[in-house]
Amino acid sequence: MLETLKVLVTGEEGFDPLDGTANHVVRRHWANQFDAAGILTLAPLEPKLAKAYAELADGLLLPDGAPLHRARFGGYYTNSQDLLAVSGRRDELEFALLEQFLAQGKPVLGLGRGASVLDAASSARNSQPFFTAATEEGREAQARFDDFIRAVRDHSHTRTEISSQTVTTSSSVGTSIGNTASHNIAGSRHLPRVLLAGAPAYDRLGRKPAVLINHTYVAALTQAGGLPLLAFPLIEQADAYAAAADALLLTGTAMFAPSLDMLPQLLAEEDPLRNRFDETIYRAFKQAGKPILGICLGHQVINRYEGGSLRHDFKLRDGVEHMGTAHTVSVEAGSILHQLFGEELRVNSRHNDRVDHIAPTLRPSAFSPDGVVEALEHRHLPILTVQWHPERSRGDQPEPFDATDPAPLFRHFVNCAISHSTFHS
Repeated sequence: MLETLKVLVTGEEGFDPLDGTANHVVRRHWANQFDAAGILTLAPLEPKLAKAYAELADGLLLPDGAPLHRARFGGYYTNSQDLLAVSGRRDELEFALLEQFLAQGKPVLGLGRGASVLDAASSARNSQPFFTAATEEGREAQARFDDFIRAVRDHSHTRTEISSQTVTTSSSVGTSIGNTASHNIAGSRHLPRVLLAGAPAYDRLGRKPAVLINHTYVAALTQAGGLPLLAFPLIEQADAYAAAADALLLTGTAMFAPSLDMLPQLLAEEDPLRNRFDETIYRAFKQAGKPILGICLGHQVINRYEGGSLRHDFKLRDGVEHMGTAHTVSVEAGSILHQLFGEELRVNSRHNDRVDHIAPTLRPSAFSPDGVVEALEHRHLPILTVQWHPERSRGDQPEPFDATDPAPLFRHFVNCAISHSTFHS
């Protein structure tokens, strides 16, 4: 069975002025184009992992995009230097990726802003299959895109021919597993690939459908030894995503629009797509037996997917406030969380809905002082959920300031991904 071709597409950086957090926003247009060509699209997220990203992909697209816009600075960064560095993060990511794709001789397409990045690296091109167009629209851009598709397929075909000349016996297959990396069939280091199901957005340049992820998730997974990858909401590609990654993280509620007047459209058109994709990708990873972590909204919808129910706007009914607060959670003995943290954690709280009836396949593993189900574990599969946002409780600006360090949770999740890892070529 031939492996699905994969292409990386970068996005834009920016602050969400409503939440004060740093997000990565990637427009969906080119993902849809690659999907029509039978190629799986992923978004790379961490500049320091550029080599690992280049090793898993067959091509790289550097699209057009708007520069960083100014908005109020807020919390939730890996460290204090992020406030200074985020404006150059996209440049850092794209040049780091370009260097690795150059080293590995893989095709690169630059459009608009991306063409400028390629021009800056023109002295290093050699015989590299580069394709550029001044804009993302028009005949020239489409022609270069078609050339890029052919180069990706040709390069993949050449790589397959070369690899087929190497005979690998079972005794030569790397089988040792470390704390943060497994080994592929060539014996090289393989970071476990964690797929992130993002949130709906519109990009700032074209004001077109996009997908976003908050950098707090990226930082938490990277620190734990994982390779974070952002998925596009391509429902028909759920099985391909499950085959390409080692674990899935269903994220919390988020959205971004360049202006407030676009939020109703975002809610009406993009949010329903997110809901359908989350359920489809969840079932694909579950069927594959791969680890799944649900955070906040992810915690709630996993319970619903498994046959449970939710209580909406429970503050209005129960008189309990869980939005923008902090509290302790008591942990059930014998649970995974108990093994990781002991009897109690201090966590943030950012939700208006809560788990009501618990699905029969799940068991509760933590409760708030007022009885809200704060964590669930699957009875038989590597599926774990938490109601709070552990990715926001790390770094030098944790939420809350006295939060329990969530590192053990993310290390556990990444180690589960290693244990269930499929060897990738």
